Amino acid sequence: MTNVFSDFEISDATANTVLFSELETVGGNLTITDTTANTIVFAELAEVGGDVTITDATSNTILFSESTSVGGDVSVALSGPTTVDFSGVRSGGNVSIVADEVTAFSAQTGGKSTSVTFINGSAAMTAQLPDGTFDTNVSFTVAQLAPAALPDTGTTFSGTTVAVDAVAAYQFTFAVPTLHQDAALTFDIAVASLPDPPAFLAALNASRVTLAVAGDAPGSPLQLFDVCPANQPPVTDTCARITRLDANGLPLPPGSPAAPTTVRVEGVVGHFSTYAVVTFQPLGELTITGPEASDGAFSFSFASQAGTNYTVQFTDALQPVNWQTLTNLSGNGGLLQVSDAPLTNAQRFYRVQVAPLTAVRERLRQRHGFEHGFALVHCFLKFRFRFGLVPPAAGGFGAGRDYFDGWNKSRLTPIFPQRYSSTSSETTESAHLDEFPKEPEP
Repeated sequence: MTNVFSDFEISDATANTVLFSELETVGGNLTITDTTANTIVFAELAEVGGDVTITDATSNTILFSESTSVGGDVSVALSGPTTVDFSGVRSGGNVSIVADEVTAFSAQTGGKSTSVTFINGSAAMTAQLPDGTFDTNVSFTVAQLAPAALPDTGTTFSGTTVAVDAVAAYQFTFAVPTLHQDAALTFDIAVASLPDPPAFLAALNASRVTLAVAGDAPGSPLQLFDVCPANQPPVTDTCARITRLDANGLPLPPGSPAAPTTVRVEGVVGHFSTYAVVTFQPLGELTITGPEASDGAFSFSFASQAGTNYTVQFTDALQPVNWQTLTNLSGNGGLLQVSDAPLTNAQRFYRVQVAPLTAVRERLRQRHGFEHGFALVHCFLKFRFRFGLVPPAAGGFGAGRDYFDGWNKSRLTPIFPQRYSSTSSETTESAHLDEFPKEPEP
């Protein structure tokens, strides 16, 4: 079979390999649907007069020839894991690709518009290129990246260096990177599917969820988009629009206290590279993030300042308390990782201490007759822990003194429930040191 002058359909194919080694032309539409064949190959297919449509295909490999001309549209919907190479397929119409749990896809842009959607785990990403983006068909590859592969620091639009935690990331490689028309990027993040939904929602509430871009060169830094003001559409390569959606995919009313089911991050870009949805925080804030108990170990991270020394301590109980040093770390300006293994206790609590100013240390020694705990006091004056805080009304410190239970992540009452005050959370030597409770020796 060399030529088919009408439509050609493949459906319910279950053979291990379906090979069309002599098929050269299809005069009408080519349709592949409901197939579980391991491999489908069109080795010599040169021309399809109508549309190419692939739906409900779970084949591991679908390959076209190195040069296939399609007169109409190309519409592909795949469920992975699948290797798909459409890099030789040139469409005169629109190209639409939806890849569910597919990690990479190669194709060419359409003669009109091009839409690519990847659905992987907690994220769905859609890139939309309007008609006129390129003068001709352009080869491209989209690949999912592991968030951990991205840098852990980035730069805001105003030039501030911040700690970054990537949520979802994709690398776009186009033969022609510059676009004649701006493209739209949309990420839909399923909050409940994230590794740490509370941390993500806390960042969202602090307007610290946005879009970031990195250059093509290895080790390129992340450049963060601003978060667009309310009711403002995204601005090209400048600000991203963040929308909270309910379980029905509808926007939540402004100011709604309801937690979103999905968070939509929208950006408009003038070129393609590596794009990611990230949470971020200023490096000047000490915040424990990413707590996780897995494979007999407990781990977490926190943003550091270059040249600052940190002590990570633990205690197996709050009453009585017995803080012991787990490790000492030197800040490098990025995220520092902490791991404790093996897990042998029913519970364990952690804190991070920062070396204080010498003057504060001396005043604590003179006024209270002890040095133990001074780093913790300064840490809580200079920084605020961002989760699990116990407010003064509940007998807590309010300004940031709290402890994190690494096993069950519960909110805890501080060890010393007495209240104290300070002139500011950023205060160091001007704090009312006489009001701090004296911490006993462990």
